[in-house]
Amino acid sequence: MSAKTEENAGRRAWHIFARVFAAVVLGYLVANTGSVLLGFLLPLPKVDSVLTASLLSFAIYTAVIMWIFAVKTLRKMWLGLCLALVVTSLGAWLLYLLETAA
Repeated sequence: MSAKTEENAGRRAWHIFARVFAAVVLGYLVANTGSVLLGFLLPLPKVDSVLTASLLSFAIYTAVIMWIFAVKTLRKMWLGLCLALVVTSLGAWLLYLLETAA
C-alpha cells in the first residue's frame, strides 16, 4: 500500500472511533439530560412524567446515534452534540431551579 492509502485508512479509522465514542458517551448524556428535561416539561403527575420521560430516553438515544452516523462531517457532529447537551442541561437545570424555588 502507498503512504497516502495508509494515511487515508488511519484517518478513516479515527473518524469511526470518534463517532462510536460520541455515540456511546455523548449520546448517553444527551438522552439522559433530555429525559430529565422531559420529566419537568410533561404535563402529567410527577410519577407518570418521570416514567414517560425515562421510556422516551431510549428513543432519544436511538435517534442521536442514528444522527451521529448520518451527519457528513465530524465538526458538525461535535457541534450538534455539544449544542444539544448544553440546551438540554441548561433547560433541565433552570426548570429544577424554578421548581425548587416555588
